[in-house]
Amino acid sequence: MARRKEREGRIAATLDTYFLSMTLPPAMAVCMAYIKLMAPLTPDAFLHEVVCSQAARLQMVFGQVSPWDTCCFAHASHLEVVAASMGVVSRSDEDRLLFNTLFSRPWAERDGFIELVDNAARFKLLPAVSKTVAALRSAGLLVVSEGDILVNVLQDCQAAKLNGSMEEDMDTAVTNQVALGRTAELARTRAVLVSTMDASRLGVNLGRRVNEQNTAAVISAGQAFWLQLLRMTPERLQRRKERDKVPVTPGAAPTSPGDLDPVHAWSVSRLLRWIEGPILEKAPAPLERARFVLKEKAARQEARAKTRMPEKAVRADKDLSALDIDLAVQNALSTTAGFFIGDIDDMLFRAKALGAAPPAAQHCLDLLAPLQKLKKEDRSDDQKARALLHTASLAVDQLRLDLRTMASDAQLRQHFDRQLSVALYNEPMVEGKRHGGVIQCRLKRSDWPWVAEQYHRRWLPWNQRITVDGVPRVLQPDQALGLYVTGKSLSGYEFDVSVHLWLRRAGRESAPGTSVLPLSPMNTEDWIDTLTPCAVLHVPSAT
Repeated sequence: MARRKEREGRIAATLDTYFLSMTLPPAMAVCMAYIKLMAPLTPDAFLHEVVCSQAARLQMVFGQVSPWDTCCFAHASHLEVVAASMGVVSRSDEDRLLFNTLFSRPWAERDGFIELVDNAARFKLLPAVSKTVAALRSAGLLVVSEGDILVNVLQDCQAAKLNGSMEEDMDTAVTNQVALGRTAELARTRAVLVSTMDASRLGVNLGRRVNEQNTAAVISAGQAFWLQLLRMTPERLQRRKERDKVPVTPGAAPTSPGDLDPVHAWSVSRLLRWIEGPILEKAPAPLERARFVLKEKAARQEARAKTRMPEKAVRADKDLSALDIDLAVQNALSTTAGFFIGDIDDMLFRAKALGAAPPAAQHCLDLLAPLQKLKKEDRSDDQKARALLHTASLAVDQLRLDLRTMASDAQLRQHFDRQLSVALYNEPMVEGKRHGGVIQCRLKRSDWPWVAEQYHRRWLPWNQRITVDGVPRVLQPDQALGLYVTGKSLSGYEFDVSVHLWLRRAGRESAPGTSVLPLSPMNTEDWIDTLTPCAVLHVPSAT
């Protein structure tokens, strides 16, 4: 009940920004009451967009009904004059988009929108409006989302000082903004899907047909997870250990780092689930390895049952022994140490490139030797190892904080944001993947601090699929993807933006991000960065 009241309050507050304290005609008041009645049924991820779009449509439907028409007359008539000065034909698609956008803005923003269109008329930006109309025809977005895109297109064109003769640049602005709009829409859709699946898992009755469809989807998603778990056998763990001991033959320097082996990624993931908390701890208790053996045995038995493994295969399939668990634990600690060795090296490089020498740099440098020792050990004191990893994490975070600045060009930031979103949208996610595409925005060394400030540990909500050990599957309810900005690139670029796999702490139910918006800050209270990469996007140098 409290949650419903809170949502009803948000709905009322949103509608107030469109209607202020105006007295509505009776028919319009009835429609408003209907919106308030039905809006609580809208999923959270779409609540704001749906309520704003319904408010806009209600105003447009009653735009010529007295006395409401007098309320809208000043803005509507002003926009009509400005649109005509731009060359917009009355009742054309461009005209409809402009007026839809006007009414989809809260009342306080409408004068600003008209001023934006007035400036666009002076710059002869009618082609930008026409191109936006064409791009939105097949986008399937809500009216408020379409309005947001048009506003952003006109702002981008004016910030870049475009005029009517620069249509190729207008094409780029439109393409980028529509891509961002679709990405945000996909993120909201994914959030609805996840919440629906969670409801099905909790036994919420959504009707027979929907229940059947959702149950089938949940089973299908679980099948891939359990199959992937059974692929990790004791033999694979042992073979990986033997291969790791083989000295690397000197040769040509690799153009990019190799992907993380599935055994290493699995070891980190399983240790997090066995611990039911982070690997990095300031004062950790000893690991209960005997309990881990029992937990993993139970998990594999469940996996065999849920995948309907034939009896003959069940007899042949081995559980992980205590020695196998020891090997997996050490593998996870070593893999995590290897991550921080690389991260410290990246950050020290970035400090040198920026000409900075903060105290945290020396602390990071001092940690390299014990981390190298941990990475090579066959068996470590897990309490000391986890405390060391915790110290390394804090040291790198402090160095990253020391190097951040906020001075940057606003237009460059917008361009980078668009290109990053496009690159993320097109990049397949694979557990352990250490390579990926290029973000089509060149940056200087001095740009790294604001990128780290804006994008480090940010939630990537629209991608819910990942390939694990060769098996494509959807993310589990307690898994998410988040960004990680590196200090340098091992592939010859200025630096990288990685995508890491995150895991929700046991017993927690909150979302991975602080909001459903794309690239919102990660919820680090309830979610743990596994430090396992799923893609690495490269930022090219501008120098």
